[in-house]
Amino acid sequence: MLVPLAGLLRFRDPDRIGFCRVDVGRFFRTAVAAALAYGVLLVLVEPWEGVYDPLLALALEGPNPSSPGWSASTARSDGSVSRPSADS
Repeated sequence: MLVPLAGLLRFRDPDRIGFCRVDVGRFFRTAVAAALAYGVLLVLVEPWEGVYDPLLALALEGPNPSSPGWSASTARSDGSVSRPSADS
């Protein structure tokens, strides 16, 4: 990284060190292709790795903050809201 930076600072010519304008359409096509490739790999590998299992369990088994029951159960009569303790 230092060599190209030094070349850029010395010659002030980005084309000389390989920098060029990127076509916006080509950029988005490449980004979509990379995202799709990542998604396919994630779908293929995740069932064996189990990386997201604890996160999914926490998200699906925990309380739903948008439900009225959750709001009512955490609201106190004085108007304050209870917070989970640090040790839980």
